Amino acid sequence: ILSLSMFLVLLMMGYSLHFMIRMLFIIPVFWTHSGNGLQQLFYTLTRFMERPDALFKGWARGILTTVLPFLLVASFPCRYLFEPSRWDVVLHMFLITAGLALIVRFFWDRGLMVYSSASS
Repeated sequence: ILSLSMFLVLLMMGYSLHFMIRMLFIIPVFWTHSGNGLQQLFYTLTRFMERPDALFKGWARGILTTVLPFLLVASFPCRYLFEPSRWDVVLHMFLITAGLALIVRFFWDRGLMVYSSASS
């Protein structure tokens, strides 16, 4: 039961990560007033979510599990489902989710300061 509940928590963190990464690609619209290029980049990078993290080695894996944590969205919850004793996976995912939430909040607040509506 604990493994299943932890899997569901990790799955919700993965969903939250997906949302926050998406927000990081949307927030620059406050400054650029167009998100077309960033939107295409986001959809291109989301292809990494479909791959297991074990496919990547070295610096690529490090970037895709920390800086742009696309590999964490689905791969880490699934890894915990098959290896429930991996508490390092849980801790890593929690720290990245919390850190990304702070980063998104920071940029969101800065974006609201420069916001100007389309009708004004």
